[in-house]
Amino acid sequence: MPLWRRRPGKGVKRGLATGIPFALSALGAVTALGFLAQPALGYRSISILYLWAIISLPFVSSRAVVIASALISALLWNFLFIPPRLTFSIASLEDILMFLAFFLAAFVGGFLTSRLKEKESALSLRERRMAFLYGFTKAIARVRGVEAVVGLAQNYLMEHLRLSSAIFLCDGEGRLDTSLAVGEAPDFEPRHSAFEEGLALRCFQAKESVADGNDRFYYPLGSQETVVGLLFVDGKGALSIRGESRELLATLADNIALALERELLAAENERNKMAGESARLSKILLNHVSHELRTPLTTIKGAVSGLLDIGSDEDPQLRSALLNETLIAANRLNALVEDLLAMSRLEAGRLQPRIETAYLSELLGAAQLALGMDLSDRTIKLGDMAKEYEIEADPSLIVQVFRNVLRNFAAYTPDRSALLIDVETKSGFSSISFSDNGPGVRARELPLLFDTFFRGEAGAAKQGCGLGLSICKGIVEAHGGSIEAGNVEGGGLLLVLHLPRKVEL
Repeated sequence: MPLWRRRPGKGVKRGLATGIPFALSALGAVTALGFLAQPALGYRSISILYLWAIISLPFVSSRAVVIASALISALLWNFLFIPPRLTFSIASLEDILMFLAFFLAAFVGGFLTSRLKEKESALSLRERRMAFLYGFTKAIARVRGVEAVVGLAQNYLMEHLRLSSAIFLCDGEGRLDTSLAVGEAPDFEPRHSAFEEGLALRCFQAKESVADGNDRFYYPLGSQETVVGLLFVDGKGALSIRGESRELLATLADNIALALERELLAAENERNKMAGESARLSKILLNHVSHELRTPLTTIKGAVSGLLDIGSDEDPQLRSALLNETLIAANRLNALVEDLLAMSRLEAGRLQPRIETAYLSELLGAAQLALGMDLSDRTIKLGDMAKEYEIEADPSLIVQVFRNVLRNFAAYTPDRSALLIDVETKSGFSSISFSDNGPGVRARELPLLFDTFFRGEAGAAKQGCGLGLSICKGIVEAHGGSIEAGNVEGGGLLLVLHLPRKVEL
């Protein structure tokens, strides 16, 4: 049995016409059987046969046909079988009482059986609707996202109720946007169908359902305090939405509203979380940058003040030392600004590498030269293959990657530490490895090593913003490669950069 009911009209007339032939056939069959069996059964027993027929008719006929059949069967029994036969008169008082009892029994029995059949049909329909609501509630609780909720609701309405539908949501200012429905229901075109914007706005403003005939309804989605949208259903003239069907649609609209409110609140919460996280990161960045800028600026200010001192002109060694400190501080300041610019370009998605072929040793030399005195007495060794190895990458960006890796090596390893740089080609990638003999990184910190602003326990007392390796990761991935970290056996950190190579024909 479907959850929807056909429109009253021609369909109901066909039902009455179908019931009448059954009734006439049943009465005719009982009458014929009565003529044949009267000698053996007697005329009074024939009333039982009529009564059986009347009680069976509600399963195939309407209530009006059953009542009419009860009256006709009483008249047939009187006219054809009760003495005197072929008249409507009844000779004995006993037969009169028997006739009245038969008519009453046939009428009441047929009426009650008809009511029982209708109740059974209604109960079955209600059970199906309850199962439908339960299934819909479970299904809509599992989906995530406004589009998914709307799609599920429209599919359920079409599949189970044969109703086209559309859902409209409010705009950012809380006004109903009827220009575009969320998703598309099958065969639904709001601007070319029975959808009326005036009725939709009236429904939204009054926060009450509005009917447009028996086939089109507008339901507000939300509570009396807040309405998040509107549900429009259209039977396309083929169905009638009445009685329990309206209650079912109202319940569906409430469930859809709850699901949409849940998704809209979740989206708003996610935006708030993103805004809060952005504010937190901005605060962290500001604190780190202000701290990191203070050191080189203080150095530059002090060195320049020393150079302006009249006595510095008479001491060439002092002048040279002050200029050297100024240069080192300026280089650190420049490196910090480059990191910030690179991070900004990475987050904006505007970093587009210009791929060139360059010697790995030359790019490493440029990075080492940019660090200057920061490396102190630490040793950098190139593997045999790395000395003449060529890579395909953006030279300026890869130099920045190498500089950040070397600065990380200089900051987290003790004096006289050594860094081995080697390379190998495998699976279409150049794998450049940096392995040092320093203290390494704790195992639990390795997965976080490339996160923005992350600084491990060993870096708590060091200068830096926690951007260096994060920028390395972003630049390498912009080249289509990857970077990974691990610990060297016996101590030390291992960083491996995988950069794609051109296919050699």
